[in-house]
Amino acid sequence: DSMDIQDDALALCMARFRHRVQPVLDARGIALHWHVCEGDDLPHPDQPLRGQAAQHILAVLQEAVSNILQHAYAREIWVRLDIDSSPATTPQHHRRCCLSVEDNGRGIPGDELTGMGIASMRQRAQDIGGQLQISPRDGGGTCLHLSW
Repeated sequence: DSMDIQDDALALCMARFRHRVQPVLDARGIALHWHVCEGDDLPHPDQPLRGQAAQHILAVLQEAVSNILQHAYAREIWVRLDIDSSPATTPQHHRRCCLSVEDNGRGIPGDELTGMGIASMRQRAQDIGGQLQISPRDGGGTCLHLSW
């Protein structure tokens, strides 16, 4: 499905990703908690949630989950796509979006925050005018937040 997704909506790209990764998580005994806003929760249609921007966001999600699978020894993963609930004040005002990926694994040592995967995620965030934050999760693990 990745060959024909150039203009697909982010929610559809994420659904396809979940369909691909769920069997891997099930086989490893990792629980996936998934909350992706859809339908009426989506922002104004001119918000860049399609095409190249969606591809950048999806790539960040893929890299984050790949890092969890390779390094975190997590038993649970939480994925959320949220839209700021405050109303747009003008037609030009866009609501903020946030993708968060959290795990309850071992966390990321500070010296590993400079790897190529993280650098790529930071560049993708910058390419869509967003911000990427990676921090320890309360109770153990890692929190990744991409907002745009």
